Amino acid sequence: MAACSFDLQFQYVAASWEGSAGDMKVLQWALHRGGFSVPKGKYYLADSGYANTHQFVAPYWGNRYHLSEFEN
Repeated sequence: MAACSFDLQFQYVAASWEGSAGDMKVLQWALHRGGFSVPKGKYYLADSGYANTHQFVAPYWGNRYHLSEFEN
């Protein structure tokens, strides 16, 4: 798991999990045991492997974004 700022600077990196670990499980570990924290008043944009939670914004499942990219 890696988190970076808008200026593309890494803020957090955790490489101790195998590829089969679920995204939310790794995030929960990072928040509770791995030393990862989100500054007050800030949010992280996440991919669809994560749930929308406090301070994490993920796209909704089933919605197709960038529809023009899917047109024939």
